[in-house]
Amino acid sequence: MEHLWSYSAAWLTVGFLGLCAITDVLYRRVSETAIFCFALAVMFAHFSWVAVASGLLCAVLWWVSDRRNAALGDIEMAALTGLGLGPFSLIAIAISCALALLTRPWWPRLSSRLTPPEERYLAPSGMYLAVGALVTVLMARWFVAGLQEYTSYVVMQVAQ
Repeated sequence: MEHLWSYSAAWLTVGFLGLCAITDVLYRRVSETAIFCFALAVMFAHFSWVAVASGLLCAVLWWVSDRRNAALGDIEMAALTGLGLGPFSLIAIAISCALALLTRPWWPRLSSRLTPPEERYLAPSGMYLAVGALVTVLMARWFVAGLQEYTSYVVMQVAQ
């Protein structure tokens, strides 16, 4: 399981998504160039084909979830989440989507005066992805321990 998870890549992802959250709340904009550079940094910190596949899956899931309103920066942040968290990114995406849906009435309040008025009703996706990634990284040890316990239980049952 260790090859699927890298704390350095995960914390890099959480940190950068935190920066994206700030700019997304302030301006409803994120730097796509910065996202690309951080994606390269995360891949350099911990490269695996599983993480690349997770990144592509997260990007497609985020795009499919809201085809009309999903901005390119939002899709790229979802892909970065997949790159940094690997298979655990699906948990982060689920948490992010649930938080976004639960707080939809507050989207206009989650903006600053710098946010263009026509964009105040859009979701600050960077904030939700950052929170989802942070919760996932903080709970990763429990996820891994539960998965290992379940795997050993299944092996014991098959052995009998």
